[in-house]
Amino acid sequence: VPEPTPVPTAIPVPEPTPVPTAIPVPEPTPVPTAIPVPEPTPVPTAIPVPEPTPVPTAIPVPEPTPVPTAIPVPEPTPVPTAIPVPEPTPVPTAIPVPEPTPVPVVIAKYSFSAESSSTKLTNGLSTKSKKFGMSVAIDGDTIITGDPNDSFEGTDSGSTSVFNLSSDTWIQQAQITADDIYQGYLFGEAVDIDGDTAVIGATGGAKGAVYVFVLLNSIWAQQAKLVDLATDSSAQFGKSVAISGNTMVVGAPTDDAPETDSGSAFVFTRTDDVWGKVAQLAPSGRIYTLSNNRFGTSVAIDSERIYVGAPGDLSTNGTDSGAVYVFTLSDGSWVEEAKLHASDGGEGDNFGHSISVFNDTLVVGAPADDSNATDSGATYVFVRNATGEWNEEVKLIASDGAYDDNFGWSVAVGADVAIVGALYANAPGSDSGSLYTYDRTGTNWSERSILTGTDTTSNDRLGTSVSISDNVAVSGAPGNTEKGKETGSIQVFTAQLR
Repeated sequence: VPEPTPVPTAIPVPEPTPVPTAIPVPEPTPVPTAIPVPEPTPVPTAIPVPEPTPVPTAIPVPEPTPVPTAIPVPEPTPVPTAIPVPEPTPVPTAIPVPEPTPVPVVIAKYSFSAESSSTKLTNGLSTKSKKFGMSVAIDGDTIITGDPNDSFEGTDSGSTSVFNLSSDTWIQQAQITADDIYQGYLFGEAVDIDGDTAVIGATGGAKGAVYVFVLLNSIWAQQAKLVDLATDSSAQFGKSVAISGNTMVVGAPTDDAPETDSGSAFVFTRTDDVWGKVAQLAPSGRIYTLSNNRFGTSVAIDSERIYVGAPGDLSTNGTDSGAVYVFTLSDGSWVEEAKLHASDGGEGDNFGHSISVFNDTLVVGAPADDSNATDSGATYVFVRNATGEWNEEVKLIASDGAYDDNFGWSVAVGADVAIVGALYANAPGSDSGSLYTYDRTGTNWSERSILTGTDTTSNDRLGTSVSISDNVAVSGAPGNTEKGKETGSIQVFTAQLR
């Protein structure tokens, strides 16, 4: 060729160029090629990355990472991953909790049925007992029962008795009276117990009173006597009582403040063994008259709320249709949270005559409801939902309800179980009284059994009072006759696990 090629040829040719190349390339390639190839690279390799990777790669690869890995996390993961993954976790796992998760709490559920054993107890420490069992309460292995017409300190002065369970036998531990009670005092008209503290209502004094006794060295010692000077002489202060821890509520259903028999409820708290009044509860609003509401006929309390029955309330379903008021503690004050009434309530039903609460389940008696017959009675179950609203879950009526049974005169509720007293039921005898037991499955309640106890006879009025603690229920039969005298008794029932 007349002229040389301007650059070396890429591929050698079998013949040399006739003349030398014009100009050699000025620079060699900056680095050797990674793997020798039969031909030189036509241009220099890309610029190398300036820094090595900060940490070794997890699994060796045939090629280096093209860029450095992300910034390392400051801490290692606290535990190995369940299944190895090809990449590290981008951030540390959550901080480990210091303790393992606790064991779930399981509440035992019992059923009271025809197979439940029953024991009849009487007042063995008094020869003047009368209407023993008018009021009852149980907590664990301790039962307290009122005998307001006992003549221990004079006619109708009253007394209470305490029974303890020892080696599967109920033993009368003590008979309690107060030093200042006298004729007509009705000490024991209402009772309640929580642990080593018992509260006893006495409505027959000048204004009524409530006594607090505590168990010290196996002796029940009086800790306080509570009265309210603001109530009138006929207020029946102490007609109903309930205690939870260091808080107590007392009903005065015929208190005349603000109107005749409108009723009141009083809240007391204990600090360093001293009790003091912190609130007087009353229904909110005056749309309807409060006269004859009898607010405070029944009371109940749990760790967060107070419940007060007003069977004379007329604001929703007519005169004496009844209501239950729910109060909750807010910023140190007890405020009304809800007013409950029967969805099908009618005039004269006396809804709220009795109440009992367990967790978020409230049972309310309406003993003068006419569902089966006049005054046959009914009981309603309310449940508090997750948003704090109370809803009626079911209305219970006796399978054999009859005229004037007064089903719902007393009520008690436990873990998915309820007992309803019908003190004038006529089986096994006229006005012998009965207890109806119910089991709950989901939201369904079913009647399980009708309990009549041991040696129950006519006019015993079993079901005048009732209380539940775990697998034991106790009910009063104040009309029971022993040796020709109306002395009263209580019946204790032991349930079976479901």
